[in-house]
Amino acid sequence: MQRIKQNMVCILILIFACLLLLSGCSKKELVNNSITGEILDSEKSEALIDGTYTAMSKYYDPRGYGQKITASVHKGIITKVTYEETNAQGTNRLSVPSPKEGWTETDLSLGTVYSKLYTSFIERQNPSIDTVTGATQTTENFKTLASSVFNDCKTGDTTPKVINDFIWTYTAESPTEDALGYKGKLSITFDNDTITQVVYDEYKDNNLKSSNVLMKQYFASLSKETIQKQTLTPVTVDPVNNPLEATKYNELLQIIANQRTPFGSV
Repeated sequence: MQRIKQNMVCILILIFACLLLLSGCSKKELVNNSITGEILDSEKSEALIDGTYTAMSKYYDPRGYGQKITASVHKGIITKVTYEETNAQGTNRLSVPSPKEGWTETDLSLGTVYSKLYTSFIERQNPSIDTVTGATQTTENFKTLASSVFNDCKTGDTTPKVINDFIWTYTAESPTEDALGYKGKLSITFDNDTITQVVYDEYKDNNLKSSNVLMKQYFASLSKETIQKQTLTPVTVDPVNNPLEATKYNELLQIIANQRTPFGSV
């Protein structure tokens, strides 16, 4: 009789353990399902309002892609998240197979990186997600937009948002050498809409023109003018003082202006 009781206890424990495992699996399988998705109560941190929330970047990023995130809340829980990056030609970044088009951060596929990001968002029920190793910039862009939709999830504001809370550095290089064999390289960093840093130089093989003190000072004056103006409009070209360098600088300004074009609109 005692042995029968012991066997019954063991069987009950085994059944209970199996039920727990099955329950855990079913919850994981439901992640990212907008109708039946379920998250453990212990992972919820905020009271959210049902609806579909969208945020997108104001500009195309330095790689040429605009970002858009959509989050769905069902029964107070974020149950589905989609994330897209699209270039000016309307091409989705997921459909671009070549790393030359901007995907060189990690050995993981882009789809896998996206999956890690939005699954983490759903499981944590907040945008404080871990950075995907090797995909730092993609993660930061995602988190910025996720923070926007998360705030809307708490207020119930389903109006699509255009977000510009990014620190992005755009870079342009001269397509051809000048008569002396030099190419120009210009980098401009934006924090939101503020130009915070401008770096310009010209190079030939491994030689930088800024190694000349006078040229270094002149390049600094070009950068200073752009920062003071806070626009990508051309700087002043002095027909006597280094007109070729200033002209080259302005050409690169235009290239960056073409890169930083509006993406999101509501």
